[in-house]
Amino acid sequence: MKKNLKYLILFILFVNISCEELDTEPGGVFNGFECNKPSYSKTPDHDSQDGEYRFYTYSWQDNPQICINTYEGVSQESKSLITEVINDGKKELGLLVPVNVYAFNNGLSDLDQVVKDWGSLKLATNLDFHDYVAAAGVDYFNMHNGGIIELAHGIYEMADGENYGSYARKIIYHEFFHVHQNSHKFYFENQNNFGFNRKREENYEMFFPVWLEEGGADFAAIYLSSKRGWVDYKYAMTESLDEARNVIVDAATRNDIVSLRDYETGEGIGLVESENNPSGVSRVFAYQYSAGAWAFAYLWHLNDNNLDGALVNYYKNIAEIEKDNVGNGWKLAFQQTFGINIEQFYTDFDNFMLLPREDQIAILK
Repeated sequence: MKKNLKYLILFILFVNISCEELDTEPGGVFNGFECNKPSYSKTPDHDSQDGEYRFYTYSWQDNPQICINTYEGVSQESKSLITEVINDGKKELGLLVPVNVYAFNNGLSDLDQVVKDWGSLKLATNLDFHDYVAAAGVDYFNMHNGGIIELAHGIYEMADGENYGSYARKIIYHEFFHVHQNSHKFYFENQNNFGFNRKREENYEMFFPVWLEEGGADFAAIYLSSKRGWVDYKYAMTESLDEARNVIVDAATRNDIVSLRDYETGEGIGLVESENNPSGVSRVFAYQYSAGAWAFAYLWHLNDNNLDGALVNYYKNIAEIEKDNVGNGWKLAFQQTFGINIEQFYTDFDNFMLLPREDQIAILK
C-alpha cells in the first residue's frame, strides 16, 4: 500500500493550457485573501521588465495565508491532520505565497464543485479529479493567487495499521514542499518581488530536474516528518533505498545501467520506464523518488551544512541564478550550495548506489 501510493503521487500539476484561455491582461485589483476566491480580479500590473522577465510585487507578500478547503466526506479528524502538517511546513520552511489546500473525497464530494472552485482561481480548466491522488504547484499564470495543494481521501485517510496517519503526513509534507520549491523559483530575494521569464514558462522548459524536485520533496518530507515523530527516518530512508536498489538490480539483468542522470526530464523517464527503453524492457518505476531522496541523504553525509542546503538554501537565490544563466541555473546553484558540480556528483552518486546495502545505510545521519 505504502509503496504503491508513492508511485501515484502527482509531483506538480502541469496543465497543457494556452495563454488565450487565461485572463493574463494586467490591471487587477487586490481583493484580499479569501478561501476559494481570487486575491486579484485579474493579473496585476508588473512593476518592471527586463528582457523576457516581468517582475511583480503582490499585496499579500507581508502575510501570505493558508486556507484548508474541505468538501463532503472529509472528516474533522482528517482536516486536523492536514492542518497540522501544513502548519508545521510553514513553521519549518516559511511561506512565500498564499496557499489554498483542497481536500475531498472522490466518492462523496461534489467533484464538479471542486473543479469550479479551482476555476475561480484560474488554475486550470477541464480537470478530472477522479484520477488525481495528490498534487501541488505554483504556476506563473496564477502567481497572483498563490499556490495550491490537492489531496484526495486515499492520502489523508489511508489505513496503515499501528502507523495510521504517518505516511499520510509524509505525503502531505511532500506536497507542501513542492509549493516551497516552486514559489522560490519565481522569488527574487534581493528585490523582494516575484518574476518570471514568460517565454520560457509558456514553453514549459525545465527549471528543476525531476529527480531533484521529487527526490528533494521526498527527502524533506521524511526528514521533517521524523522531527515530529511521524515517521522513523532510518526506516523510511531504508525503504526508499530498497526500492532504488531494486530498480538497479532489475535493470542490470538486461545490461541496462541506471544513472540518476536518466531522471532529469519527463521525456527521459518516459523512455527508460517504457518498452522504448534501449534494453527492450521498461525499468521498475519511480527511481526519481527513491534515488532522488537518497541523493540528498548522500549530500548530507558529505557535509553537515548540506542539510540546510537541501531544505532551504539551495532554493534561495535560485531565481537570480537562473535569470543570469537560463537553462543552467539549477546546476550552478547546485555547485554553489553543495560544493560539487553536477557531473562529478552523478559519477560519485551512481557509484555509491552500487555499494553493498549495509555500506549505504551506514551513511545515514
